[in-house]
Amino acid sequence: MKFTSAFFFLVCFTIAAAVTDEQRKKAQEVLVSCSQENGVTLDKVAQVRKGDFASADEKTQCVVDCFFKKVGFMNAEGVFQEKVTTDKLSQGEADPSKVSQMVQKCKGESGAGKCETAFKIYKCAFEARAEIL
Repeated sequence: MKFTSAFFFLVCFTIAAAVTDEQRKKAQEVLVSCSQENGVTLDKVAQVRKGDFASADEKTQCVVDCFFKKVGFMNAEGVFQEKVTTDKLSQGEADPSKVSQMVQKCKGESGAGKCETAFKIYKCAFEARAEIL
């Protein structure tokens, strides 16, 4: 199945050119599901999507972790899936070499736990997208 949008929607969400309409739709569905599972409003998620990272508490970070796991960017153990992420984000209009650059730049981000790690990867991708994509 094709996912993302966002950053992937999240980055998908953020890297709109890098995803197909089908991916964008699926990403929105997954994001809504993850928001509900973690008790976070879509308004709060929207703040993060716009780059307001200071407002992200642990629950919001866990929305990103949930999203990444459901779309395959991270496995169940919280390990970033470099090839899967690169492949999925390269299905849209984005240049695969630029997507790969972004993934390479952000894959080493880590935090105190799975949620913070996913969030840091997302934040890195959000910040890198302007210079790379």
